[in-house]
Amino acid sequence: MKREPFVIQFYGKSELAMIYYPKDSKENALYKFRIELKRNPRLRCLVNRNVHRFTPRQVKIIVDELGEPY
Repeated sequence: MKREPFVIQFYGKSELAMIYYPKDSKENALYKFRIELKRNPRLRCLVNRNVHRFTPRQVKIIVDELGEPY
């Protein structure tokens, strides 16, 4: 079965976390996602509780650092 390619676009923080951790609850996925962002010096600046959406440019940086979520 062929997977659809991951699309670089606007994503909500929780939405992107759920894409990276689809088997977890929304809260747990967001927690794990935040930890991954904090661990990476290039992504650390994206950990901000006031930010609810990532721009396509931010998503591209995340994917470049963490890999495609699929």
